Amino acid sequence: MLLKRRAVGSVEILTFPTRADASIATEARTELQGLIDEGRLRLAFDLSGVGFVDSSGLSVLVTALKKTRSAGGDVALVGLTDSVRSLIELTRLQSAFSMFDDLDTAVAELAKV
Repeated sequence: MLLKRRAVGSVEILTFPTRADASIATEARTELQGLIDEGRLRLAFDLSGVGFVDSSGLSVLVTALKKTRSAGGDVALVGLTDSVRSLIELTRLQSAFSMFDDLDTAVAELAKV
Protein backbone atom coordinates (compact mmCIF):
# COMPACT_ATOMS: atom_id res chain seq x y z
CA MET A 1 0.00 0.00 0.00
CA LEU A 2 1.14 3.48 -0.85
CA LEU A 3 -0.83 5.18 1.90
CA LYS A 4 -0.08 4.06 5.42
CA ARG A 5 -3.33 3.57 7.25
CA ARG A 6 -4.67 2.88 10.69
CA ALA A 7 -8.14 3.00 12.12
CA VAL A 8 -9.18 4.85 15.25
CA GLY A 9 -12.78 3.82 15.78
CA SER A 10 -14.72 4.80 12.68
CA VAL A 11 -11.96 7.10 11.38
CA GLU A 12 -9.24 6.00 8.96
CA ILE A 13 -5.98 7.87 9.38
CA LEU A 14 -4.07 7.91 6.10
CA THR A 15 -0.47 9.05 5.91
CA PHE A 16 0.81 10.26 2.57
CA PRO A 17 4.39 9.85 1.34
CA THR A 18 6.61 12.96 1.21
CA ARG A 19 5.21 13.97 -2.19
CA ALA A 20 1.57 14.03 -3.27
CA ASP A 21 1.99 14.36 -7.00
CA ALA A 22 1.32 12.63 -10.31
CA SER A 23 3.65 9.77 -9.40
CA ILE A 24 1.28 8.58 -6.64
CA ALA A 25 -2.10 9.85 -7.82
CA THR A 26 -3.40 6.75 -9.60
CA GLU A 27 -2.43 4.33 -6.84
CA ALA A 28 -3.71 6.67 -4.12
CA ARG A 29 -7.08 7.03 -5.88
CA THR A 30 -7.39 3.26 -6.19
CA GLU A 31 -6.62 2.73 -2.50
CA LEU A 32 -9.06 5.45 -1.46
CA GLN A 33 -11.81 4.07 -3.66
CA GLY A 34 -11.32 0.70 -1.98
CA LEU A 35 -11.77 2.26 1.45
CA ILE A 36 -14.87 4.13 0.34
CA ASP A 37 -16.30 0.96 -1.19
CA GLU A 38 -15.77 -0.75 2.20
CA GLY A 39 -17.81 2.00 3.84
CA ARG A 40 -14.84 3.74 5.45
CA LEU A 41 -16.17 7.27 4.98
CA ARG A 42 -14.35 9.25 7.68
CA LEU A 43 -10.84 9.94 6.44
CA ALA A 44 -8.11 11.94 8.16
CA PHE A 45 -5.21 12.67 5.84
CA ASP A 46 -1.99 13.11 7.82
CA LEU A 47 0.04 15.46 5.64
CA SER A 48 2.65 16.35 8.25
CA GLY A 49 5.42 14.67 6.26
CA VAL A 50 4.37 16.01 2.87
CA GLY A 51 6.67 18.66 1.46
CA PHE A 52 5.20 18.91 -2.04
CA VAL A 53 1.73 18.72 -3.56
CA ASP A 54 0.88 19.31 -7.21
CA SER A 55 -2.45 19.46 -9.02
CA SER A 56 -2.64 15.65 -9.18
CA GLY A 57 -2.20 15.43 -5.42
CA LEU A 58 -4.88 18.06 -4.88
CA SER A 59 -7.14 16.12 -7.20
CA VAL A 60 -6.77 13.00 -5.05
CA LEU A 61 -7.80 14.96 -1.96
CA VAL A 62 -10.74 16.68 -3.65
CA THR A 63 -11.99 13.41 -5.17
CA ALA A 64 -11.88 11.74 -1.75
CA LEU A 65 -13.77 14.68 -0.25
CA LYS A 66 -16.51 14.57 -2.88
CA LYS A 67 -16.96 10.80 -2.69
CA THR A 68 -17.03 10.60 1.09
CA ARG A 69 -19.38 13.54 1.51
CA SER A 70 -21.78 12.22 -1.11
CA ALA A 71 -21.97 8.99 0.94
CA GLY A 72 -22.46 10.78 4.27
CA GLY A 73 -18.82 10.93 5.40
CA ASP A 74 -16.12 13.57 5.51
CA VAL A 75 -12.41 14.25 5.11
CA ALA A 76 -10.01 16.20 7.31
CA LEU A 77 -6.51 17.42 6.51
CA VAL A 78 -4.07 17.23 9.40
CA GLY A 79 -0.62 18.65 10.09
CA LEU A 80 -0.20 20.72 6.96
CA THR A 81 3.29 22.02 6.36
CA ASP A 82 3.61 25.70 5.47
CA SER A 83 4.05 24.98 1.77
CA VAL A 84 1.05 22.66 1.61
CA ARG A 85 -1.11 25.06 3.62
CA SER A 86 -0.11 27.87 1.24
CA LEU A 87 -1.21 25.80 -1.75
CA ILE A 88 -4.53 24.91 -0.11
CA GLU A 89 -5.14 28.60 0.59
CA LEU A 90 -3.98 29.70 -2.87
CA THR A 91 -6.52 27.35 -4.44
CA ARG A 92 -9.16 28.43 -1.89
CA LEU A 93 -9.73 24.85 -0.78
CA GLN A 94 -9.54 25.79 2.90
CA SER A 95 -13.27 26.54 2.68
CA ALA A 96 -13.95 22.98 1.49
CA PHE A 97 -11.72 21.00 3.85
CA SER A 98 -11.65 20.81 7.62
CA MET A 99 -8.04 21.38 8.64
CA PHE A 100 -6.47 20.49 11.98
CA ASP A 101 -3.06 20.78 13.59
CA ASP A 102 -3.29 17.44 15.39
CA LEU A 103 -4.76 14.00 14.76
CA ASP A 104 -6.64 13.72 18.06
CA THR A 105 -8.77 16.77 17.29
CA ALA A 106 -9.36 15.67 13.70
CA VAL A 107 -10.41 12.18 14.79
CA ALA A 108 -12.77 13.59 17.42
CA GLU A 109 -14.42 15.90 14.89
CA LEU A 110 -14.72 13.22 12.19
CA ALA A 111 -16.24 10.80 14.70
CA LYS A 112 -19.14 13.25 15.08
CA VAL A 113 -20.07 12.96 11.38
